[in-house]
Amino acid sequence: NTVRNFAGAIVKDYNVVCAGIDAEARSLSGGNMQKFIIGREIMQKPRVLIAAHPTWGVDVGAALTIHEALIRLRDAGAAVLVVSEDLDELFEICDRIAVMSHGRLSAPKRVVDTEIDEIGLNQIDRDILVTIVEKYQGGPVGLKTIAAALSEEEGTIEEVHEPYLLQIGLLDRTPRGRTVTNKGYEHIGAER
Repeated sequence: NTVRNFAGAIVKDYNVVCAGIDAEARSLSGGNMQKFIIGREIMQKPRVLIAAHPTWGVDVGAALTIHEALIRLRDAGAAVLVVSEDLDELFEICDRIAVMSHGRLSAPKRVVDTEIDEIGLNQIDRDILVTIVEKYQGGPVGLKTIAAALSEEEGTIEEVHEPYLLQIGLLDRTPRGRTVTNKGYEHIGAER
């Protein structure tokens, strides 16, 4: 009976959409499964919680529920470590941020004292954005043209730099070429 009550509380408190507390886990959608797991862990009132990619692949509503739950746990005095590649998520819910790169962990910094360049944008990433804005009015511009302007290999730009710029929303890839987003303009301090 205790387990059923616990499951019922998770379903209710974390808005888990399911056929009832007797529903099998495999019948839940990805977002509802993640909300249930987060709820299960948080309702046990841990002093430390490590959440790896807590909103990976979930819809906006589920992500919001998970973010709010993690923040409530932190506000209750628990240490919450979030591991994620989603920089927007990290900046939204974290107090401090550190970067893991090439097997090393940077010193943590307060999020309010951190800029995106400090946590992942390198000089070539920045040069790609500045080149598209200054030489090609923000795009669209083709990959070959960008590579030639920067004296970089097309493959390096496409496989190493572009995926990250796309992921964090500073660059768009269109059928006509690459364009710098409004967020990208803002990031490099340029005006449209």
